[in-house]
Amino acid sequence: MRVRRENLWWQEEGEGLLIGADKGFLADLGDVVQVVLPAEGARLQEGSPLAEVEVETAGGAYLWMPAAPFSGRVVRVNKALQVRPELLQEDPEGEGWILALKPEP
Repeated sequence: MRVRRENLWWQEEGEGLLIGADKGFLADLGDVVQVVLPAEGARLQEGSPLAEVEVETAGGAYLWMPAAPFSGRVVRVNKALQVRPELLQEDPEGEGWILALKPEP
């Protein structure tokens, strides 16, 4: 089952929950030019940034920092986004996922 909240989706996969950005939200975001991800093994607190996404618009550049929907340990990151950040918009519910987080209290 896929859950959606605050411009993100997540679903169970392996030992964690795969997290990605909502397709509808990304359509209005601007052009994604860079994605900075946390290190695998890093601990994220609920509400802390799970990535830094640099976006270019006609009005200039800005940073979107989606908040972690729950606390946990990063078990996997999508390294493809570091080489091809546009994947986040081209295929947000497939190859453009952001990271996998194993929930922890």
